[in-house]
Amino acid sequence: MESHPEIKSVFDYQITPNSSTNKSRAGALVCTNGTLEANLTGFNGAQGVFSDGTGLPSACDFIQTTPQPGMTNGFSNISWVSNGMDPIAPIARTHNGSLGAARINSSAGAPLDCFRNGRMNQLSMPFTPTMNGSQNISFSFALLLESPGHDVGTNPFFVARVINTTTGIEESRFCIESTPNNSFFVQANLHDPNYPAQCIDTIIPMQYVNWTCATLNFDGNVNNTYAIDFFVAGCHNQARGHFGYAYVDDICINCGINDDKLPSVTLQPTDTCIKNMIVCANYTLPVKGGVAGTLITAGSNQPTLRIYHNGVQVGAPITGGIVDLVNKTICFNISPANLGGATGGFDFGIKVNFTLGTGIVPASDLNTNTGLNNDYTTNLCCSCGSWTNILLTGTNGTVLTPAFYTCGTTVNNRPIIKGGSYQFRFKFNCAGSTCTPTYTFSENINGVVTSTLAGGAININFVPNQQDCGLRSITVTPSCGGIPCAPCTICFPVTGCDECIEPVNKTITCSPSTGKPVINFCLKNLDPVPVQFFGITIPTNISFTTLAMPPGAILLYTNPTNGMRVYRTLNPIATGDSACSFRFQIDGGIYKNQQLCIELKRFTLFDQYGNFLNCCIDPIPLCFTIPDCSDDCADIVNASISCNYANQRVLSFQVKNNTAFNLTGYESVRIGALPNDNFAGFFIPTVAPGALSQVINHIIPSTIPSGSSYCFTNTVHYLYYTPDHVCDTICYSDTLCLTVPYCGVIGTDTIKGGGNGTSTIGGGLGKNSIGNNEASVLEPTNLLIYPNPTDGMLYVESFDAEQGIQSIRLQDLTGREIYFKRFENTKLEKIDMQKFPSGMYIININEEKQMKVIKK
Repeated sequence: MESHPEIKSVFDYQITPNSSTNKSRAGALVCTNGTLEANLTGFNGAQGVFSDGTGLPSACDFIQTTPQPGMTNGFSNISWVSNGMDPIAPIARTHNGSLGAARINSSAGAPLDCFRNGRMNQLSMPFTPTMNGSQNISFSFALLLESPGHDVGTNPFFVARVINTTTGIEESRFCIESTPNNSFFVQANLHDPNYPAQCIDTIIPMQYVNWTCATLNFDGNVNNTYAIDFFVAGCHNQARGHFGYAYVDDICINCGINDDKLPSVTLQPTDTCIKNMIVCANYTLPVKGGVAGTLITAGSNQPTLRIYHNGVQVGAPITGGIVDLVNKTICFNISPANLGGATGGFDFGIKVNFTLGTGIVPASDLNTNTGLNNDYTTNLCCSCGSWTNILLTGTNGTVLTPAFYTCGTTVNNRPIIKGGSYQFRFKFNCAGSTCTPTYTFSENINGVVTSTLAGGAININFVPNQQDCGLRSITVTPSCGGIPCAPCTICFPVTGCDECIEPVNKTITCSPSTGKPVINFCLKNLDPVPVQFFGITIPTNISFTTLAMPPGAILLYTNPTNGMRVYRTLNPIATGDSACSFRFQIDGGIYKNQQLCIELKRFTLFDQYGNFLNCCIDPIPLCFTIPDCSDDCADIVNASISCNYANQRVLSFQVKNNTAFNLTGYESVRIGALPNDNFAGFFIPTVAPGALSQVINHIIPSTIPSGSSYCFTNTVHYLYYTPDHVCDTICYSDTLCLTVPYCGVIGTDTIKGGGNGTSTIGGGLGKNSIGNNEASVLEPTNLLIYPNPTDGMLYVESFDAEQGIQSIRLQDLTGREIYFKRFENTKLEKIDMQKFPSGMYIININEEKQMKVIKK
């Protein structure tokens, strides 16, 4: 980073007051209204009761690692607040003077009421990751808790966590319980001006923390949905009288270098089957006012490891962990003796404490592997293996030639027909000759019956009905010794359902007058009764002009949701006859060789309320391949996206004029994806017929992710003069799609092997011999990457006494980032390459050194 100071702007991000334009998102997430500038749109609220937590290691443990039971939906004690000061503590209600924030566990009128009865409230924001693998979500919070000094487990608390709402499993959390010696807080006796007169307290011992940034790391999956939850509670319902509330703002906004930061401790994944293992955790120090805390390594506050079964602690806490203050790791030796004779599956939990100023700040983590009872097992040691090909057969008299398929296949060579009887046989082979898998499955088809076989297979039988017409799927997830393994999905279309209409006389041609594609088709009635209502849905990003309809037909209705247009013919179309013809000119949103599909439906009845009745269950697709119409008014040529000196993504292109007039201006629109990106300009000089414009450069907004597709089209303008009329004429050019690259800082280090060969990024890989594998050494030879190539784990090892591994970034050859994680000068890290496709990747260490790695 010293060699490339400009890279600091990418990571050392700060938000200036009253700014809403310079906020960068954390991780690869789709977040909604995370800045809370106007309201709580996109959030969910719930309330419950904090019952007596006596006996729990801390009040944090009252929040379960699955969805919290006993909560009812509502926002009665959650409110949106504008900027200003808190009525009790000297903290602002919003972060960095922003327009709004959320206040949790506080009524809208005033923060307090006298009899809270263990009130607990939850604010939740759903989000979706846009990439797989390790990532994070950050947020800022301020907190005010009364400090009653009750027994541990019963005081006011604040919990933030990430939960996988698809599986119901918690991925990551941190918690703060009100304890008098937590020096991350400011301890004070404060007066509440709004405290009700009937309450006894007027000067209350409290502790508060001003705006602090926190980050939760989790393992994301684009096929799952997630939520970040915030829980705030006063004292448990037996104590009743003490309160706590929190402000939350800037969710999905990266932490800045000068932010106060809570400490963290993160357990490293374990191999469940190893009986004598080392359980390790990484930790980060708390930082407040630019001063870092210190890990407590001895005495009653030293790190402790706890073992849990079904969430209940087994045996006494384990102490004596080996602490590495340089690499910031804590490791414990575990053997079956630590279980005290208990058997089954177990989880680990770690608790650590830090000194900060004159007090102590705690941190904890639960689970080395996400899930219940899967960090350690005394059961027969099993591990995941591989799938056997899936067998499809017909049953109960349904004739179907048996066939085998691999996971992820769509069955197109065997007819699965409504009313037939079929069976898929799935079989997973666990590693270990005596290990038999168990299965869970999900499906979107009716009439499913399952049965397991002695050999470890599962049969899934089904009889599709009329409602199953269309593309269906079955997903089976195996477990080996309680360890979830890779699921297997088979997709298949169900046919034989009633078809209502059929498109006939289908053509697509280029208009000789406009140079735009024109589609033409008729709709044949296959229904046994005459019909005169037809629905046609053209994708909403396509611009089109209706050129013709069947004689006497009218446009009756347009669906505002999907753009479906319903036409009524002059007379009902008899069975076997056709409504001819529908003709549409495609004006924009297309590109050469694009597959343009529209949906067709028919309706037998239209009532006075605007309802179309008795429609086909599934729409009929009609697809065209867009031709290259040579008479387009303009073409986009020489288009590319490159990186400039500021690491911005720059779109560059020219426009070729295919008209007989000079082009004077253009408007460009991104299509087919969000966020929108529109820009415009003038051609100076104007573009003559047949000529190319000057190069148009446009910086792609940072909110459009690297690796995504950027499709854009242009509207070009020219002035047409006649003696009595001047008009601005508009027509579309082609649409073009490009991939947005990742614009990072490219290191200048060369890559050297253990022999005499060297190469740059474009060359081959050097290697050292490590057993039967290959390794690559970065010059200077203080970083070792092995094995390379790899089909499993890729290890990065540092031999630098001063600087270890600070960050690892992995990109594919298109520049798309597929993995990124920060570390604190660690010496050895690993990346699980099994989840990435085979091919070549670029690995970047510490934002300074990079090289190629190969996934076999």
